[in-house]
Amino acid sequence: MTNLTTLAAAGLILAAGMAQAEGKYGTTAIQAPAPAAEAPAAQAAPAAGSLVHAADPQGVLAAMQALGHTATLVSDGAGDPMISGGFEGSQYQVFFYGCEANANCQWLVFSTGYDLPNGGTPDMVNSWNATHLVGQAYLDGEQDPMLNYFVTTTGGLTQENFADVVDWWRVAVEEFSTAVGGA
Repeated sequence: MTNLTTLAAAGLILAAGMAQAEGKYGTTAIQAPAPAAEAPAAQAAPAAGSLVHAADPQGVLAAMQALGHTATLVSDGAGDPMISGGFEGSQYQVFFYGCEANANCQWLVFSTGYDLPNGGTPDMVNSWNATHLVGQAYLDGEQDPMLNYFVTTTGGLTQENFADVVDWWRVAVEEFSTAVGGA
């Protein structure tokens, strides 16, 4: 299954889950989690003023590494760029979408999941989706909870904007891991 097919299937599951969540959980105020108290020491920071674009996978990689994430640039099954990364014991992938011939990509999807012995439940992901703004949860084919975070880079993101995106991802992963018992 290609990443696009997986993403489309996740969107369908998410849409169904959101409809169920609205009926079951009602309207929920969504609070922004507090950002990290202190960012990790930067490594080889990208040039000030440079923009982060999905069209420049090396630049995305450098920006993530500068934020203290372990990250490696590889290719996915379709040949598009993909970053395998991690922080504080959590592993994730960053998929590049909207690519033309495996280059000139437009969007990023941060993704992580947890292989739980008994899988997750629709109520688990519906509860997450009803109460969290960042990160769309769904169950994969084995009923394991997954979390995706879509980011468009059209026009580029400043280093500060990208650092904020990555920090929101970090917070979402930490909270999702706790919510699903993946920690």
